Amino acid sequence: IARMDRLGIRHLAVTDGPNGRLVGVVSARTLLRQRAGAALLLGDEVAEAEDAAALAAVHRRLPALAGALLDERLPAVEIAMLISAVLRDISARAAALAESAMAREGRGPAPVPWCYLVLGSGGRGESLLSADQDNAIVHAGAAADDPWFAELGRRASDLLDQAGIPYCNGKVMASEPSWRGNLDDWRRRITGWVERPSEENLLNVDIFYDFRPVHGHAALAEELRRHALAAARSSPPFLALLARQLEDFGPPVGFLGRIRTEGGRIDLKRGGTLPIVAGARVLALSCGTSALATGERLSAAVAAGLLNEADAGILQEAFGLMMELILEQQIVDIRAGGAPSSRVELKRLSPQRRRRLKAAFDAVATVDDAVRTGLTAGS
Repeated sequence: IARMDRLGIRHLAVTDGPNGRLVGVVSARTLLRQRAGAALLLGDEVAEAEDAAALAAVHRRLPALAGALLDERLPAVEIAMLISAVLRDISARAAALAESAMAREGRGPAPVPWCYLVLGSGGRGESLLSADQDNAIVHAGAAADDPWFAELGRRASDLLDQAGIPYCNGKVMASEPSWRGNLDDWRRRITGWVERPSEENLLNVDIFYDFRPVHGHAALAEELRRHALAAARSSPPFLALLARQLEDFGPPVGFLGRIRTEGGRIDLKRGGTLPIVAGARVLALSCGTSALATGERLSAAVAAGLLNEADAGILQEAFGLMMELILEQQIVDIRAGGAPSSRVELKRLSPQRRRRLKAAFDAVATVDDAVRTGLTAGS
């Protein structure tokens, strides 16, 4: 993996003996799948878990897995994909356990088809080690069915909290009435977000449009996605308002290009990854792609003519670097007995990495203009 990364190649020839006879080819995908074996084993353990304690045991092993993969120079963006996959598995299992418990207790099976959704970074596949809950429910029933889904949402969130994935401070959870409902309920919400945007509505949009189905009837989620994408794409003023939010997220760079810190640390989420994620989301909504990962959204924007390929590459490189720095810091903090966050200690970075970080911040500073230009090109 390290050699492929260093040489910028995706395949290696396998030779036999001193004569160098070619016996095969190994691909980067094959190697990464092998290195992901630990994550796949965790997925099996999640599938067999019968309670929150078993789920928590899996969750506690994520930092060690992430650290081992970082040591082998796996890109942080790909490690985030693995972490997110395990977290989605845990969320799906929590929903399934809640559903089974309700049936055992005489509350009956689900009254109608339904689907449990993971939103935010977990849906995008970009969670690191400080992820909290962001989940929702879409179902095929009526208002009379809501009490059953309210109870299921509450139980699933309780299980997740006990498993080490804490409650969402913003209450973006299926236990809350505003984050569950049938397709008509969701259509009304989306219409409200698009036609009557407020600060709260825009925050909801940022989380909602990254949703991914993890348990239940995925067809409901796909129908919801089709409506949500069409609603956003058909409203240029709504997209422009989303783009205007990017003005609030400048990189933490002060006079003469000096990196600003608080207590010696920089919040690389607010001043770094978040603007890139938000900008890629706006461009994705403008071109109507269903891509969720930030890199895939930037690529879709390039394909749609909304973004220059070179600019997309610079943004992807900046995003990857900041994800790497956050993940490294989180592992250091966890090993020291602290809580993981997106705040990175500047003094830990070598002069070379500080220079790379400044270049990444320069890229972040261009997101606002790039998105506005893209929206104009797409109109």
